[in-house]
Amino acid sequence: MLSWVLDHAEVSKNRSFGYSDGHWFFEGAPDAKGRRPRLTGHYVTVWRNVAGAWKVLADIGTTDPPKK
Repeated sequence: MLSWVLDHAEVSKNRSFGYSDGHWFFEGAPDAKGRRPRLTGHYVTVWRNVAGAWKVLADIGTTDPPKK
């Protein structure tokens, strides 16, 4: 399962470009021992408004360091 939470978004004055950013969470299927992989991170997506429809120009993400 992959989910994400929007933290912030902005649109340019002329409404031709925008960006959104937030955090994501992934939980995978259990392995043979029943353990599920869990990862978290941050994403940023850059958008372009083309004829009234928002299209993704870039979608970038990072993974948080493992918790100790």
